[in-house]
Amino acid sequence: MKKTLCLFLIFFSFCNLNPAFAESEIINVLRNENKTVAETGSSNIKHPWSIKGCKGIGSADTHQKIVALTFDDGPHKKYTDKILAILKMNDIKATFFVVGKNVEAYPEVVKATYAGGHVIGNHTYSHYYLSDLSGDKIEEELTKANQIINKVIGVSPFLFRPPYASCSAKSVRVTKRLDLKTIMWAAAAAEYYPDRTSSEKIAAEIVKLVKPGAIILLHDGGGNREKSVEALPIIITALRSQGYEFVTVPELLNIKAYL
Repeated sequence: MKKTLCLFLIFFSFCNLNPAFAESEIINVLRNENKTVAETGSSNIKHPWSIKGCKGIGSADTHQKIVALTFDDGPHKKYTDKILAILKMNDIKATFFVVGKNVEAYPEVVKATYAGGHVIGNHTYSHYYLSDLSGDKIEEELTKANQIINKVIGVSPFLFRPPYASCSAKSVRVTKRLDLKTIMWAAAAAEYYPDRTSSEKIAAEIVKLVKPGAIILLHDGGGNREKSVEALPIIITALRSQGYEFVTVPELLNIKAYL
């Protein structure tokens, strides 16, 4: 028991020091025989993050072949612009969960994203682990991000996605008090460490997990996303060949996009 606890503490400490490792491991842990917690409803997986604990929505309850593409950690001048071009070429609208600091750095990219008919969501201001923060700090992270987004595009997001799927009872209370809807995912791939994966592998992992109503997680910031960008056309082609259509998260869930 003591040995297990020590190993867990070492792992948890390393994750806090290395966010890239943490998020890739979250994705691995949330898989259960190629299914996510959102799909299986499993509560037996032991880890410090939880899609269920965040009380978020990972998919729509539907048999209709519709899915929503979402992108986290942007905006990024290089990767977001490339993704927007691919989406425009395929006549697809997506949902982008942006980091406040990045919005400050690339306001024109956010303006272009919004003007293109895509939905902008809140991914906090600093991309911290919410489970590590006080209630006041969590509220600051969410409200500051929304204020910056509003300053750039004139609206405040209703949709919110917690960085690293890291939540706490405090963060759940704060998001509820701020009237934000927590959006998770049902299909994702290990996009970190691009030297250990390929665009084809990223696409294959996501396509394998997709079911009707799935929310798909990809990234347009937070690291080298070249292979994620290259995977996007493969994902689109594969899912369309299976009869899927692409919609925004508000369209998928029949909810509002902005406060």
